[in-house]
Amino acid sequence: MTSHDPADHSMGPTDDARRHEPDRGAGLADQEAEPTVELQRVLRSVGDELSGRPEDEVLAELHRRLPEGSRPPEANLRAAATAISEGRREDGSR
Repeated sequence: MTSHDPADHSMGPTDDARRHEPDRGAGLADQEAEPTVELQRVLRSVGDELSGRPEDEVLAELHRRLPEGSRPPEANLRAAATAISEGRREDGSR
């Protein structure tokens, strides 16, 4: 008699089957995350440079530095500009 070990059988395509799958490139989640990551970089850099400056100046700089094709909600940008002008960071600290 042989014992049956579920670990002996993988639960997905074999390595051989994976070799024949087409390369699908970046997944949808990766494509959607990329603009968000870029926006976070812009917010950090503007926050570091313009902390304490007038809100309208910060907002104008955010618009200038936004990645091409990025359209975050205006209310979110204004909230970020307000936080930066007040010297607040992402974690709420000053």
